[in-house]
Amino acid sequence: MVVLLVLSRLDFGNTTLTGIPAYLLQRLHLIMNATARLIFLSWKCDLISPLLSQLHWLKASKRITYKVAVLVYKCQHG
Repeated sequence: MVVLLVLSRLDFGNTTLTGIPAYLLQRLHLIMNATARLIFLSWKCDLISPLLSQLHWLKASKRITYKVAVLVYKCQHG
């Protein structure tokens, strides 16, 4: 349910999120980190990278770039 609410909203606006300032991108990172911690019920100050990789999530900036690249590829190849 959490993944549905958070990541679907992030994926929905990928084309509008390209080129956003770093401080806004940091907010997206914080939301994704809090979501990962909620899923694993780990509110400690652990490193978040292992949690994100275990969930097979990209960081927000890489996720935006990937989704836009997939959209461009699909447009070029039917």
